[in-house]
Amino acid sequence: MAKNSKIEWTHHTFNPWWGCTKVSPACKHCYAETWARRVGQDIWGASASRRFFGDDHWNGPRIWNREAKLEGTKRRVFCASMGDVFEDRSELDEWRDRLWNLIGETPHLDWLLLTKRPDAVSRLVPWGKNWPENVWLGATAETQKWANVRIPALIENPAKVLFLSCEPLLGPLDLTPWLGKKINWVIAGGESGGKARPTNPSWVLSLRDQCLKVKTPFHFKQWGNWAPINEAAEVKRVRQLANGERLIRVSKKEAGRKLDGRTGWSANVLMPTQGLLFDLPPITGDKPIRFAPVTNKIWTEQKSKLISRYLHLFVLITKHGPYIDGFAGPQYKGKKDAWTARLVLESEPRWLKSFFLCDLENSQVAHLSQLVQEQPKKPKRHIEIHPGDFNEIVNTILASSKINDRVAAFCLLDQRTFECNWSTVAAVAAAKKTEKIELMYFVPTGWFGRAVSGLKHDKVARMERWWGKADWESSYG
Repeated sequence: MAKNSKIEWTHHTFNPWWGCTKVSPACKHCYAETWARRVGQDIWGASASRRFFGDDHWNGPRIWNREAKLEGTKRRVFCASMGDVFEDRSELDEWRDRLWNLIGETPHLDWLLLTKRPDAVSRLVPWGKNWPENVWLGATAETQKWANVRIPALIENPAKVLFLSCEPLLGPLDLTPWLGKKINWVIAGGESGGKARPTNPSWVLSLRDQCLKVKTPFHFKQWGNWAPINEAAEVKRVRQLANGERLIRVSKKEAGRKLDGRTGWSANVLMPTQGLLFDLPPITGDKPIRFAPVTNKIWTEQKSKLISRYLHLFVLITKHGPYIDGFAGPQYKGKKDAWTARLVLESEPRWLKSFFLCDLENSQVAHLSQLVQEQPKKPKRHIEIHPGDFNEIVNTILASSKINDRVAAFCLLDQRTFECNWSTVAAVAAAKKTEKIELMYFVPTGWFGRAVSGLKHDKVARMERWWGKADWESSYG
């Protein structure tokens, strides 16, 4: 059992038991068997016993479920990383029954049941055709042979989400007969470990393209211990594949998970039936949020609360990450409820640790400095105030070591009128290709004419910088 798993496509892992029997080439260098032997457990093979656990172990998911309920969200649980829930052995039946009961007790957890035995599923689950809403079912498909065997058995089951784990990917796959129909999600990755077999990058790219063509969510997990290299790279241990691709033997961490120059192939697919990762999910509770009407249309309390509510949900999903505010000073200094930077710093839970607050005007910078001084010492936070034009310093902020592909950042560009140039929006959007950035950009459509008429100097040049091209007048009637 592991809370906050390091596996990128789940939040937690849970094992009703340890141990399994190998059934296909994907099992040859099983990481779970290696780990079990490392801790002195001889539990692999048809004749070996399995390792079972006590009540404390089984209470873990109940705790996760309560936490998810309090947060108003759902968490994914991978089951099982150290065995196969559908290994058909009679001594496992009572533990399977206990698992089915646990799944029923934890509606705020989505249980991801991954198996190499989808043919056994229908006779081992108790649900018939009425599966619980919180069960996802997946099958391993490491080669075309096993895809052809397992996928037809997988799609016979009426789980809410059906997914494929093409890891370790050991050959090219054609999934087009099933994508866009019953398969909701595809995971791909290379093998890791001392005897890892290389994955040809062309196989991964083909899978990605097949998924993109029919808009099936695709997650690239890792290269494993063999990574693509440049032809000119000077390395000692290289393997050349039949198609001429050259791979280097490195650590799993060094290999990383960049595919076709970017790491963002998973950013919007971790919850394939629940919207994009940072979509605004439905607000739970008996009473809907209602904002009182105000007369000022340029800056409203509604907008401020919308931003803080959106960010609150972002924090619940990501747990951490930096916050960037390009125009952070208060627009109405006497109304703290309409000052987003204050609402963000004071909102609960206080999990965000890094803040980049920018403003051009000296008076606004002074207000930001005062706001920072008012913050409590705990939790400890890293808050930077950047005086100056955000359009000119945006690249410096994006280059910070605290903004990287390991954490998700939230960037708010809420201009007062036309302060945020289009090139700045483009710079942040371009960073999304390599970093995880949620961008919230406000455009003054409701009061465009009035705002333009209020510009006294350099109107045309300023509007062209803001719009990004010369036809800015066509954007309003």
